[in-house]
Amino acid sequence: MVAATAEDATVDSSSQDWKAQLNIPAADTHYRTEDVTATKGNEFEDYFLKRELLMGIYEKGFEKPSPIQEESIPIALTGSDILARAKN
Repeated sequence: MVAATAEDATVDSSSQDWKAQLNIPAADTHYRTEDVTATKGNEFEDYFLKRELLMGIYEKGFEKPSPIQEESIPIALTGSDILARAKN
């Protein structure tokens, strides 16, 4: 019997099927109000974030950016400072 190592548990971020290898938690089934669901339809990949950052986002259970994230991520990527507040 071979013992599993820490290397076995890590996900290869350079792999093409990196998303399929993630340990994604169950989807949140709480009721969501319109202020949270009224998004532009963007995905986190649309912002060309580093794959390691995307892996962390998905492994924490985030599926799509919220409206405040859709507005603030592009500004943050320009290097500007942000002070933002979500509605709820």
